[in-house]
Amino acid sequence: MAKITLIVTGGVRAAKQWDLTARLQDDGHHVRCIATKAALFFLIAYYFRHPGRLLRFLKVWHSPLGELWGYFFHHARGVAHINAAKWGDVIIMAPATCTSVSTLVSGVADNFAMLTVRAAARDKTVVVAPSMNPEMWFDPFVQKNIDRLNQTEKYVVVA
Repeated sequence: MAKITLIVTGGVRAAKQWDLTARLQDDGHHVRCIATKAALFFLIAYYFRHPGRLLRFLKVWHSPLGELWGYFFHHARGVAHINAAKWGDVIIMAPATCTSVSTLVSGVADNFAMLTVRAAARDKTVVVAPSMNPEMWFDPFVQKNIDRLNQTEKYVVVA
């Protein structure tokens, strides 16, 4: 039974992470979801069409309001993104969009999800599951970014 932090980025496959979350929970794992703002656009549309699944997602979702609250009161419980990074045994970034892969490689941490990934210990595994169309996937710069992620011990790319 593992504690899994699921980072959902803003690809069209973002809504499919509900199925992944449900399967992980059914297998006995504890799951927390952190969604980027771009992912929320896809997730809101999905849960509007499937309102019965919303409650289960809300139980595992780490909301932006909670993040903000954590920063205001960080002296009491620690810094929010560091706590989120420490919580899980493994971090899964799915779907990893072209933008999120580039953000990882460039070292940018411009949102809570990326801050969480950056704050994860070097010995913690971050599974990156790219999801993009073939033209984006085979773009030479994307392939170079994937190669750079594969050269590290922290990131494992599953393609």
